[in-house]
Amino acid sequence: MLQRSSLCSLFIVLVVVGCKTTRPISDSGYEAGRWGNSGFSAELSEFDIIGLAPEGKVTEADLATTAATPYVLAIKRDTPVLLIQSGAFFPDEPMQRELSKFLKVAPFAGTAPQRSELSMSLRQVALKGGYPYIICYWGVLETQQKNLATKSASWTPIVGKFIPDETQNMRIRLKMLVLDARTGNWTMLLSEPESNTAISTKVTREQKDQGQVALLKEKGYTELAAQLQKYLIE
Repeated sequence: MLQRSSLCSLFIVLVVVGCKTTRPISDSGYEAGRWGNSGFSAELSEFDIIGLAPEGKVTEADLATTAATPYVLAIKRDTPVLLIQSGAFFPDEPMQRELSKFLKVAPFAGTAPQRSELSMSLRQVALKGGYPYIICYWGVLETQQKNLATKSASWTPIVGKFIPDETQNMRIRLKMLVLDARTGNWTMLLSEPESNTAISTKVTREQKDQGQVALLKEKGYTELAAQLQKYLIE
């Protein structure tokens, strides 16, 4: 009886040993315990979007002029925008859906550039298409797995697949850059981190993981879109 009681108590104890991982939202797939997306290229940097003045070209006078006229984002409802998800050939549908509630969204590839001066080229492309704003967003998914005591128990292979043996905590962090293609002025928005916890078995590991990804993306995109909406003018 004592042995059985001790064994049962193990089932509700979390083993501290676990692992932490970070993956970009554009590379959030799950395969055999590792993440990967065959369509993932590489992340853009903020400087790919806003550009970087050649060394020595910015003077103190330039800085003083810019400081004297601080930029405040004010974007009209239903304004056409190019939407870019860093590292993805196509922005996630939930983000497109949220922004389309108050902007005219055109999806644009966010793959890594093969040339310099991407910012100026991108601004020109946007303006030629009638899109005065470029919106690019980035995100990371941070996960931590902890083994349940059941994971170390000696289960038969078949039964073990159906025993809850791992808990996963996941958090998403997002940021968005809104660039005025006409002037080069920009605004950065940050979302509040969203988190979720799920317990899985060997059989449900991928399903649970991807369910967390979808849930957190949905929440994060909604929150980030709400922040951008504060800058709307009629």
